[in-house]
Amino acid sequence: MKKIMSVIAAVIMLTASLASCSDSSSTKDSSKAEVSSRKDSSSSEASDTKDSSSEESSSTGENNGLPVIASGFIGDTADGGKEEDVKWTLYEFEDDQTYYLDIVGKGRMKDFTSDGEGRAPYYKYKSKIGRIRVASGVNNIGEYAFCGCDSALYAFIIDVAQIGKYAFKDCCGLTSVELPVELTKLDDGAFANCTNLKDIYRFYENLTDIGEKVFDGCKKLTLHIRKTGNSGLTIEEYAKQNNIKYEAS
Repeated sequence: MKKIMSVIAAVIMLTASLASCSDSSSTKDSSKAEVSSRKDSSSSEASDTKDSSSEESSSTGENNGLPVIASGFIGDTADGGKEEDVKWTLYEFEDDQTYYLDIVGKGRMKDFTSDGEGRAPYYKYKSKIGRIRVASGVNNIGEYAFCGCDSALYAFIIDVAQIGKYAFKDCCGLTSVELPVELTKLDDGAFANCTNLKDIYRFYENLTDIGEKVFDGCKKLTLHIRKTGNSGLTIEEYAKQNNIKYEAS
């Protein structure tokens, strides 16, 4: 009888032990599931945040977060150049809903025409372009590049060595232009018929290659010249020959 009771007690203890192991395993599995669930949820949230950030980044420009209206490439493909070498981007100033045209890159800008398919790709936005900048690294301004952008008020030009034919022709709203010391060539009619252009700053005498009728129709214009002592056909001599008002220092 004692032996039977002893066996029954042993069976009860074994059953309890197995139940305890089952509960522990169940708790452990539940814990793992919860951790896995939290991990998946965290990963999903991180992915959602990343996607949201990507969307926001793609809808705003690199220029102080201004919205991008349009962009494209205008590099000169001659002599081994690529169209992607020079990029144009239109940003919007939301306060007054005017556009800022920014030209950046490394290399030469292609030439354009005054009409038809040869016009610059941003020409269709000309009535809203208020400011123009040509950044460091762009070697030139192509022919007719900004021709007819009659709402542009200011142009800032950095590092370019050449400004092509009729590049700013008929920019009637233009009042002020900043030019770089690197400028050596100013081609025919570059600023022709810029009727409200009052000041062009930072002209240096090392600009010796000057075309015809560069400032034709610019009745309000004053050229601001910084003398460097170079000889030849300087901008000062050009101003004298063409009865253009200038200030030299």
